[in-house]
Amino acid sequence: MRVLDLARPGETDPAALARAEGHLVTCDHCREVVTARQQFDRQVARLLHETEVPQAGMALLRLRLAAARVVPEKENVPAASPAPVTASAESEPISPPVGPTRSGWSQPQKTVAAALGSSGSTTSGSRRTWLRRGAAMALLALLALLSVWSQSLPRTSFSRLVGALTQLDWSRLDWQFARLSPMSRLQDGSTPRLPDEIETRHIALTPGTLPGTLEVDRVQAAVFVFQFTRRGANQVQAALAVIPVRQVQDANARQRFLGVPPLIDGDLCAATWVEGDLAYVCCVKGNRSDLQELARPRPSA
Repeated sequence: MRVLDLARPGETDPAALARAEGHLVTCDHCREVVTARQQFDRQVARLLHETEVPQAGMALLRLRLAAARVVPEKENVPAASPAPVTASAESEPISPPVGPTRSGWSQPQKTVAAALGSSGSTTSGSRRTWLRRGAAMALLALLALLSVWSQSLPRTSFSRLVGALTQLDWSRLDWQFARLSPMSRLQDGSTPRLPDEIETRHIALTPGTLPGTLEVDRVQAAVFVFQFTRRGANQVQAALAVIPVRQVQDANARQRFLGVPPLIDGDLCAATWVEGDLAYVCCVKGNRSDLQELARPRPSA
């Protein structure tokens, strides 16, 4: 009888055939199965060929196969009586079987693995479950810390920011550089950036310069000071404050630069809006038309 013909039909590798036949000759359990069933079970042959079963687990395999009564593939072959359990088999130490070295389980392997008990897969599954739970708990703890830290940051309002910008001595400001302390990061660690609502082609900033810092209610805002020319007329001066939206108590995430901005103090007009995680306050020294020119809608594609 060729064991490999039952395990893998069409296999002609002499070395593999010799290993399988040698295993059949030297394995007491295989001889018992062949003697009891008068044929070598395909599932057992495929298991022995594809998976290395340790000698310590052969006793447990013998007991399970004796109780399982696996039906052969040929229906006309009557099921033989189970192999007798010897005293030597009961006295052998039993250790959990080694899982397959290949990825996935074939159908024959599932049958025998279910009989043996997949203790290895259960252990690895429990380990993965605990790892997932630990990662979820760590993420929740990190989110809680971030929430507490963000609530501890000082906060102000749009009206206070507008008042601080309008109270600056605009006549003494250097409109090429902000005469304030340079800032590269906001208080929450984010980077101040110019908004999308403003036509940035109007903003004439010296390349590489950092925005200035304006402090209101212990809140530090980045301030861009710039000029733009309106319809070939004189240059218009403007100041743009950037602050994290979480530090503005009256900020509305849906607030946008829409409509005519309010007139603040005769020649000063201002507008406030939110873009993503940043809030903006823009003050222009001029009139409403100057601010409208700065923030006019761009043509859509």
